[in-house]
Amino acid sequence: MTNQASRNRQIQVVRAIVAIAIGGIYLLNPTSGLIELIPDVFPLVGNLDEAAATALLLYGISQLRGDRQLAAGKDDQEGATRADRSEL
Repeated sequence: MTNQASRNRQIQVVRAIVAIAIGGIYLLNPTSGLIELIPDVFPLVGNLDEAAATALLLYGISQLRGDRQLAAGKDDQEGATRADRSEL
């Protein structure tokens, strides 16, 4: 793996962790707490900030899971390649 690819993967993991932290903290913050971007008293629009925080949390989780699945898939491919070579 090249240094650039490794760096890009590290940046992706950091972004995912930051997204999980921000989304989780915002969702755990009680309504009318210290952080409330759009007050919930506004009909329909009031819950958009919670929806965005949920989307941010799910994005972070999916990025971390995707990173693990890519790593697992790469290991499987390397194992299959070695098995193919041994048959020759």
